[in-house]
Amino acid sequence: MINSVHKIESSFSEASYGASKNRTFKRPSITVSQRRLHGLTEHYDIENTNIPGLNELRPGYFDPIYLKKSQSKRNRRRIDDDLDGKSEKLHGMTVNRKTQSSTLTQRAISMSNKTIKDLLNIFSLNSRKSSESFIGVLRIFIGYLISIILCINSTSGRWLGPQRTIVPLIVTIFHPSHSVGTQIEMSILAELGVICGGAVSVLAIFLSSLSLPSRTHYGGIFAVFLFLCIFLLQLLRLEFNRSYYFCITTGIILIYCLTSFPGMTTFINDIGYLQFFKNSIIPSSMGICLTLLINLMVCPRFDHKRLIFSYIKTLSDIKGSILETVGSNVDKQQTLSKNIDWSLITLSENLREYSNELLKITLFESRDLEQIRNCINLIVSPLKSIPYPISLLTPDCDLKDHIHSNLYTKIISSDLQENYKIRSLLDLRSTSENQYDGDDSLSHARPDTTTGPPSNSNLSREYYLRIFENQFKNPALELLISIVACIELSQICLIKYARINITPGELVCDYGFNYDMTNAFFSDILQRNQDIQKEDAGTLLLLRFENTINYLKRNLQNLDITYKKYTNTHKFCDDLLVEREITRCFLFLRYHRQISKLVIFLSHIILKICSKESCLTNGPMSRNFFPWSNWKFNWIDYPMKKALLRLPKQCLRDRGKLTVFSYFQVSNEVDQSFEKIYNMNTSRTFSNMNSRKSASEGDIIRAISHTDYNKQLFLEDSDKSKIKHQIWRLAKKITSGTNSKNSFKNAFLIIMTSLPILITGFDEESHYPWYVNYHCYWCPVLTWVLYSSTSVFSIKKMAKRCCAVIIAGLWALCCCESVFKNSFKGGKHICLIFSALIAFPSMLKFHVYPTESRIGLVSLSVFSLILLDTYDDSESSNLTAGNIWNICWSISASALVAVISTIMINILIWPFIARNQVTKSFGKLLLNLSQCYQIVNDRYVYRDADDPPTELTLTLSTIRETRVLEHLYAVRNLIKSSISEANIINISVNINHYYNRNSEFYFKTVEKILESCYVILNKIIEARINAVQFTSWIKDNDILMSKKLLPLRRDSAVSIIFNFYLVANCFQSENRIPNYLPSMLSLRKRLYDEMSIIKNSMSNLNIEKTNKITEDVHWTEIHAIAFSKSITDIVEELDKIIDYSKIILGEQT
Repeated sequence: MINSVHKIESSFSEASYGASKNRTFKRPSITVSQRRLHGLTEHYDIENTNIPGLNELRPGYFDPIYLKKSQSKRNRRRIDDDLDGKSEKLHGMTVNRKTQSSTLTQRAISMSNKTIKDLLNIFSLNSRKSSESFIGVLRIFIGYLISIILCINSTSGRWLGPQRTIVPLIVTIFHPSHSVGTQIEMSILAELGVICGGAVSVLAIFLSSLSLPSRTHYGGIFAVFLFLCIFLLQLLRLEFNRSYYFCITTGIILIYCLTSFPGMTTFINDIGYLQFFKNSIIPSSMGICLTLLINLMVCPRFDHKRLIFSYIKTLSDIKGSILETVGSNVDKQQTLSKNIDWSLITLSENLREYSNELLKITLFESRDLEQIRNCINLIVSPLKSIPYPISLLTPDCDLKDHIHSNLYTKIISSDLQENYKIRSLLDLRSTSENQYDGDDSLSHARPDTTTGPPSNSNLSREYYLRIFENQFKNPALELLISIVACIELSQICLIKYARINITPGELVCDYGFNYDMTNAFFSDILQRNQDIQKEDAGTLLLLRFENTINYLKRNLQNLDITYKKYTNTHKFCDDLLVEREITRCFLFLRYHRQISKLVIFLSHIILKICSKESCLTNGPMSRNFFPWSNWKFNWIDYPMKKALLRLPKQCLRDRGKLTVFSYFQVSNEVDQSFEKIYNMNTSRTFSNMNSRKSASEGDIIRAISHTDYNKQLFLEDSDKSKIKHQIWRLAKKITSGTNSKNSFKNAFLIIMTSLPILITGFDEESHYPWYVNYHCYWCPVLTWVLYSSTSVFSIKKMAKRCCAVIIAGLWALCCCESVFKNSFKGGKHICLIFSALIAFPSMLKFHVYPTESRIGLVSLSVFSLILLDTYDDSESSNLTAGNIWNICWSISASALVAVISTIMINILIWPFIARNQVTKSFGKLLLNLSQCYQIVNDRYVYRDADDPPTELTLTLSTIRETRVLEHLYAVRNLIKSSISEANIINISVNINHYYNRNSEFYFKTVEKILESCYVILNKIIEARINAVQFTSWIKDNDILMSKKLLPLRRDSAVSIIFNFYLVANCFQSENRIPNYLPSMLSLRKRLYDEMSIIKNSMSNLNIEKTNKITEDVHWTEIHAIAFSKSITDIVEELDKIIDYSKIILGEQT
C-alpha cells in the first residue's frame, strides 16, 4: 500500500515534466531561503567566526560556529518576553491550570453547578457518551444492590457463609461496567486468584499447626507468608499489568484469611481445612460471577461499536479540516490539526484495546480495520503539511454550504452515472468564469494578463495570483467537494454495515454532517421507506458510494488536465516560485492530490468490506431469520509480549492511575519501537546484497543498548550460559529496580498494618483480641486494594478520600441506628434505601469523574463493610447501640489509615515525584525527535543515488511519527499530574540547580518546551513529505558543486542533531546546559550563502547545458522551498528549547 502511495506522489510532477522541457529555471529555493535566513541572523556577528579556506574533513567531526555571549543574552530576553505572555501563543499544547484566586465558597458553588450539569447530561441521554455513562452507572448500581440483598437475606447469607461481608467489596472492584471480553477475562483471572489465595492461606495455616511452638506463635509464620506473597504479587502485577486482577484477588483472600480469624488452631480444628477453604472462596466467587452475569445481561457492551465511532470521529475531523481549507483560517486550522492528532491517538488506543480483548464479537475482520487505520494515518500527514493561509480559495461560508448541499443533491440523483462532471454546482458570486485561454479579461483593479507582468512587485504578485486563481479555482473546489463526499459516504457505510443505531441529529451535531444530505440519505436508505426493500437499500447505498468514488476520480483527472494545459502557456515561468503565495498554492494542489488518491484507496477498502458484509446479509443465512448470523467471535490477536503489559482504559481508571501510568506505558512502548527501527537498514542496495538471506532472519541492525555487554558476557554458544543469563535477569528484577522497590514498600505497608495480630502470640486459650474484635483486619485489605506505585501526592486528593470515608461511615451509622431502633423490622428495606442513596453518587465517580474513581470505591467499601459487619453481629449476639458505634468508628478509622498510608508511603520511602519525571521525560522526547530528524536526512535528503525511500522506509516513518505524537500527549498528561502535586513536597534536585520546580513560572517554561516539541514534530513530517520528491544531489549542477557543498551540508545537519542529543542528555542527567552551543542558523546561512555564490558564478554557462540540467526542476524547486522552510522552522524551535532548558536546568558558568 505504501509503495502505491509513493507512486502516487510522484505522478503529479510527471505530468509537468514533459511540458516544462526546453524551459530555463532559476534557483528560487536558494533566494527565498537565503532571504529568510538573513532576516533571522541580521543581529548575528558571524563574519569573524569562520576561517576562510579551512574546512573540517576528518570523519566524525564538523565545523561549528559559536555565537558571542551578547547574542545569547538577546535570545534570553526574547524568551523572557514569551514566558511573560508578551508574544503570541503557539499551537495550543498548553496545559489548562485552574486559578486559585477564587474563594472556597466560589469553588464549592462552581463544583456543585458542574455536578448538577453532569447529572442532567447523563439523564438526558442526548448523546452517545451520556448514554454509555448512564448504562455503566446502571450496571454498577444493579450489581451493588444485588450483592447487598444477597448478604442481608437470611437464606442466601447463611449459604454464603460468615465471610459474606467481602461480596460487595469484590463487586465494587470487579464492577460490571466493562466490555464483555474484558469482563470475561477479569472473571477468569479473578477466579484463579480466589483459588490460589485460598490455597496459599490453607498452606500457611497447615504449616503453622505442625508443632506446638508453631501453633503457639504462628504470627511469625503468617508474617513471612504475607511478606513474600505480597512482594511477589505486587512485583508480578507491576511487571505484567494483565495479571492485575489475578494478583489483587489473591492478595485480598490471603490477607483476609490470615488476619481476620483469632485462635486459628482451635478454629481450624472445629471446622476443618476443607470447610475453611470453602468459606474463603465461595463469597468471592459468587461476587465475581454476579458481576459477569450482570455484564452479560444488562446492555452488554462490545468495543466493536466504540472502535467504529472512533473511525467516524477521525474521518469527521479530517473532513472538517478539508472544509475549512476554503476559509483559510490559520488559527482554526491549528485547532483542527490538534483535534485530528487526538482523534488519531484515540483511534490507535481503541484499536489496540479492541485487538487486546480476550474475546471479540464483531462484523469486520481485524486486519481490515487495521488497514483502514493505516490508510487514515497516511491521509493525515499531507493534510497537516498544507501551508496556510491559501490565497487560492477564499469564498464565503454560505457559498461553501450551498455547494455542499448541491453536491449531494446531484449524488443522490440517478443521472450521476451518466454525468460525473458537475459544472452547475459551482455557482459563484458572478457568472461562471471560463477556463483561461490567454485572452481573459480581468477586473480594472487587476493588471492585464495579456501584456505580461507589471514592473511593480505588488502588482506582479496580484497578477500571478489572478492567473493562478482563474486556472485552478474551479478544479480545486470540485476536488475538495468530491473528497468530502467520499469521506461522508465512507462514514455512512461504516455506520450501516456495523449495525449502529444513530440518529440524523447526532450525525449533524457530533460529526459535522450536512443537514440536507443527512436527511436525504436517512430518509432514503437508513430509515428505509416502504417502497424500498431491505436488500435493495444496502445495494443502493454501495452503488452511490461507487459513483461518488468515480466522481472523485474524474475531478482528479480534470485537475491533471488543467495543470498540463497551464504548463503549456507562456504564463508558466520561474518567476512564479519567487512568490510565497504561489508556492503555497502549488503545494496546496499537490497535497490535496495526494489526499484524494489516498481517499480513493480508503474508499475502495471500505467498499470491499461493506460489499462482503452485504453479500453475507443478503445470502441464505440472512439476518432477517438469524439476527446474529454474520457476527464473528474472534480471540485475542495482539502479540502476547505486548498483551501482558496492557490493560484497558477503564481498568486503569478504576486503579486511579490513568495519566501517570499511561505515560510510563507509552514511553516504554516508544523506546522499544525506536530501538527496533532506529538502525534498521531500509536501503534498496542493502536489500539486494542480502537477497539470499531467509525472511526469518530479518535485515535488522539493533541500536546500541546498555544490555549489549551483558548479552555478550552471558550468551555463549552453550545452553548453560543462556540459562545462567535468564537466572541473572530474573534475580536482577527481583533484587533491584523501581518495581522491586515498590513491591517492598507495599509488602512493608501490609505487614505494618497487620502487625498487631501477627505479634499477639495467640495460644489455644486466647479470646478475641482487640484487632479482630474492632474489625481492624480491613485496614490491610483496603491498603492492598488502594496502593498505587505511581500515585501522585496531592492534599486535595487525600482530603477527598478522607471525606468520603467519614461520610460513608456516618451514613452507615445512620442506617444501622435506624434498623436497630425499629428492632430490625423492615430492616432490609431500610438498608436497601440507604445503600441506593449512597451508591448512585459513588457510581458517578467511575464514569463522570474517572480520575476520582478511588473515591467511589472507598465510600462504597466502607459503607458496605460497616453495614454487613453490623448485620453479622446482630445474628450472632445481642447487638447494642454501643456495638454499632464501635463497628462504625473502628472500620472508618481503619479505612482512614489505609487511605493516608497508601499516599504518604510514596513520599516517605523512595518517593515518586511527578515533577522530577517531567524533566526526564523531555530527555526521551528530544531523543526521539532527534532520531526522526536524523533519519529524514539519512534516507530522504542525502540518500544515495538511485536509492529512493522504499515501502519499508515510508511505513517506519509513519509508525515513528505516530509514536512520537503519542509520547507528546503522554508527557502532557504527566505535566497535568505534576501540576496537581502538592507544593509542600521537598523536591530533590541537584545542588547546582537554582530553579524552583514548585513555581508557576516552571510550568510555563515546561509548557513552552512542549509546544516547541509539537511544532518540531509537525515540521519533521513536512520535511519528510517534501524530501521524498527531491534530493540535494539533484539540485547541484555537477559533482564539483556537490563536493564543495558537502562539508557545509554536513555542518548544517549535524549541528541540529548535536544540539538535540546534548540537550536531551542534559535533561536525562539533570546537568546544566553548556554556555556555547553550535549556532544552527549561522551554519544554515553559511550554506545558502555559498550556494548563492556558486549559482552566480555559474550564471554564464551554456543555455543548452542548463536546459538539460533543469528539465525537472520545477517541482524540485517547490519542494526544496518547502523543505528548507521546514528545517529553518525546526532550527528556530530548537533554539527556543535550548533557551527554555537553560531556565529549567541552569547554564554552565
